[in-house]
Amino acid sequence: MSFTLQLHQLPDTVAVFRYKWPREAIKAVMTAYQRWSPALPPEANAMMVVSSSGVSVKGLYIGASSAAAAAAARLLATVPGAKTLFVEEMPFIQSVLFFAGLPTTDPKVLSPERLVIEPVWFKAKSVYLDAPLSSEGVDMIVESLAGTVLGPDLIFNTYGGAIGAVAPDATAFVHRKTMFSMQIYLEGDASTNHDDAMAWMTAFGDKLRPYASRFAVPNYIDADQKDWPTAYYGSNLARLVAVKRKYDPQNVFRFAQSIPTHSP
Repeated sequence: MSFTLQLHQLPDTVAVFRYKWPREAIKAVMTAYQRWSPALPPEANAMMVVSSSGVSVKGLYIGASSAAAAAAARLLATVPGAKTLFVEEMPFIQSVLFFAGLPTTDPKVLSPERLVIEPVWFKAKSVYLDAPLSSEGVDMIVESLAGTVLGPDLIFNTYGGAIGAVAPDATAFVHRKTMFSMQIYLEGDASTNHDDAMAWMTAFGDKLRPYASRFAVPNYIDADQKDWPTAYYGSNLARLVAVKRKYDPQNVFRFAQSIPTHSP
């Protein structure tokens, strides 16, 4: 078996940015982000992280920092009061470190000898949103975050652009025509009450269901995901099962939610 990879030319530097608003602006930023981010040019993308303490938007622009700032200007004008944390040009590999939360000044931090990540307890779930959340949906999220001390993060990624330019059945990844992915992320330590955390996740998922599709992000494997084969792979499932059966009939490469050799 072999793979052929098609590389894409990048400029010498790219621009990254991050802005943050206080908790009082969460609803306004969520509403504005859902209108602003799908309209970004193909060279740009941005993600939003919502927590009980506030909301941040960070992104990447394949171009100069001035172009990145111009792309963000409409959002900043719609919801004033943002704190600019970062607008900078850097080599692409440093932008990878930025989004990974690692020091951007030292690419060697990615070497196996130096990349040491302390273990943490965390739980993540995901949904897809085919349309912006309604005002009621945004209110539900704000109230749910305010009502817990567990400190969850809601991570929104905007689709479209190059993702949506590919047909859903052209690759294994089927979720090409959705608008946003949303990860519900909880992190804790030895003092975290896991039962409380899981109960909150389940209750929040139930509240979110009327606003989300029945699909989930295949990269965010969730042991509690109902009907995970369909949620992860949708209409591509049957074809992926056939590929699995042909190339790995003994199911050597497997895990709890891997593609099976026969249709479930």
